[in-house]
Amino acid sequence: ISIIDLSYIQENLGKSASGGLVVETSPIINPTNLELDTSNSVGIADDELDTAIENLLTGKEPVAVSLAEEPAKIGMEFKEPIKMDSISIAVPNANNAPSSGFIDVVDVNNVTHKIEYGEKAYRNPVGFSAKMNRSTGSIQIDLGKQIAVKKITIIVNETTNKDANLAEIGKVEFLNNVYEEIPVP
Repeated sequence: ISIIDLSYIQENLGKSASGGLVVETSPIINPTNLELDTSNSVGIADDELDTAIENLLTGKEPVAVSLAEEPAKIGMEFKEPIKMDSISIAVPNANNAPSSGFIDVVDVNNVTHKIEYGEKAYRNPVGFSAKMNRSTGSIQIDLGKQIAVKKITIIVNETTNKDANLAEIGKVEFLNNVYEEIPVP
């Protein structure tokens, strides 16, 4: 303890902190604002259609999609556009994770942006990118900037288990104003 420390204590005795900032950290998606686009969803079992959106947002139960006939699709439509700058897709089991496909993002101007994901990192001409974490099977979609999104379709062409025709998606998060931590040099 130095004389400077003691002077700070003396100056601040009896004072209280004020002006604290409370930051809202709840998810940006209200589940009632999002609905499953059944006309654009392929491979979801009929008995999971009613609970698919809730399970995708909460991660309570994984949503299984079948690739038996054609690529699986999960279409989600927002009743009101939501601003976001990234999308995170988590999987419960890396052995049944989607390993290649596309994410179609439809913005507020009805422009469809196709973002490819797979074993390597991708970047489309607009600046959107996708990367997979091989150990967990999760997929991170970076939209490059904040955009207002009306509709998202997850298209699964293959799974990490090449012999399986079932992919599992555990949770989908729509993120806004996310800052990556700068690694310590």
